[in-house]
Amino acid sequence: MKRDYLKYIAALLLFGSNGIVASAIALSSVEIVFWRTLIGSLLLLLIFLVGKNRFTFYKKKKELLSPFLFHEKLTKGRIFGFLMVLCGIVLVNGQFLGEQGNTWGIFCGMMSAIMYALMVIFNKKAEHITGLENSMLQLIFSFLTVACFAGIRQDVALPAPNDITPILILGIVNTGIGCYFYFSSIGRLPVQTVAVCGYLEPLSAVIFAVLFLREGMRIGQLLGAALILGGALYCEISHKK
Repeated sequence: MKRDYLKYIAALLLFGSNGIVASAIALSSVEIVFWRTLIGSLLLLLIFLVGKNRFTFYKKKKELLSPFLFHEKLTKGRIFGFLMVLCGIVLVNGQFLGEQGNTWGIFCGMMSAIMYALMVIFNKKAEHITGLENSMLQLIFSFLTVACFAGIRQDVALPAPNDITPILILGIVNTGIGCYFYFSSIGRLPVQTVAVCGYLEPLSAVIFAVLFLREGMRIGQLLGAALILGGALYCEISHKK
């Protein structure tokens, strides 16, 4: 499980750096997601085929839409730790809630949280479709979804020469390797751990923005960062006890 924790945290840090890499790409957000999922899917598919692995998902049809019951006990320590993390998220991002033009972004963020929860739930119950195959399938389905959306909007263009290097980094490292680390680890970790520690991704995104994009960080955001890290750590310590 220690190895799974390391892979999960590494994936969160890679995802947190997406914004830094994407800031160097002169494409729309839809185009960036399209190219990163395409490149990441091809990478994992190539690794899967070169390794002479065999597909098993068609043998486990029940796991293509898993039930979401885990029977994990929600302890007081984890509830307290989760509240700490939640307060930290509010402090880190609360300054943007009152700004105009962010209503659609806030809505998308809330829907993203819901979809994230469903993804963790479904992935947890896919007990036999794991590792590289799981990561590859998740990424391929993601690409197909984005491709359909982009096709309807007719919103896909070829990257400019200056965009090729950051697109490859985003697709191969942040998406391909990041998704492999992520999906090969969350199925072996407690759902509550995945949910609480998952907040390290937005936290790392803020920290990377400060370090590499020279964005300012207020005292409230620093306190929020401390609460996120402290809450996640408290959840895991209380769980082990």
